[in-house]
Amino acid sequence: MKKIIFGTIFSIFALALVVVPAFAAKPTACTAIQSGLLTNSSGDVITTGYDQWGYNYQANMFNGKYCDS
Repeated sequence: MKKIIFGTIFSIFALALVVVPAFAAKPTACTAIQSGLLTNSSGDVITTGYDQWGYNYQANMFNGKYCDS
């Protein structure tokens, strides 16, 4: 009986040590597309709306031809 009680108490204590909230640092301000500071992989500035191939970075949507993907 004592083993069961000790095992239960030990399990609860071990679980309490594992389930501790993580206090992460607050994220810094994100760079917006409208700021004009973001660039794509080729170094061109990303603007709002669709680019020349039909991709909208702000909406994460592609609206173009299959050959342009």
